[in-house]
Amino acid sequence: MFIVTPKAIGILRTLLDPEGKSLRLTATSGGCSGIRYGMTLVDEVDPGEEVHVRDGLRFVLDGASARLLEGATIDFVDGADGAGFVFENPNAIGRCSCGNSSATC
Repeated sequence: MFIVTPKAIGILRTLLDPEGKSLRLTATSGGCSGIRYGMTLVDEVDPGEEVHVRDGLRFVLDGASARLLEGATIDFVDGADGAGFVFENPNAIGRCSCGNSSATC
């Protein structure tokens, strides 16, 4: 199970609700440290994908991404360096300096 913060839910609601879309979350090989996280707006769920509902919003994940995102928190940060969604994964054993990927055990 993953967590989506109230701030992230608020931002996502403006993106997903008007269009009736779902958000596909991905955790794939790549990046400096091994796992790269991603988000894509989608209209349909592919066969074999899991659908999770948080505060009325639909999140779609494949099985591998669901396992890698177990316990992760998705937040939205807005600071001096910019604004965007961040994935905090308690299973990460390392993180690259650019903040775009992490390694898990």
